Amino acid sequence: ALMFTSGYLISKSAARPESILMVYVPIVGVRTFGIGRAVVSYMDRLSGLSLVLKILSEMRVKLYKVIEPQALLVRSRFRTGDIL
Repeated sequence: ALMFTSGYLISKSAARPESILMVYVPIVGVRTFGIGRAVVSYMDRLSGLSLVLKILSEMRVKLYKVIEPQALLVRSRFRTGDIL
């Protein structure tokens, strides 16, 4: 929609309209679609990051549940920093 509206605006502007009001609606459309594209891109990144962090959190919980029962045995052989 952004490409179509911007192309339409360019072609109508090149034809020298009688008034700026003839191209006002395409100008508003280009602005709206441009801002909308940025918002959709931001929301996509935000939801993707949220999903990845949720999966990482679940993986950490599973890892600690596996390591915790063996903590005393492992702690006697290794230092805490080595385990992490």
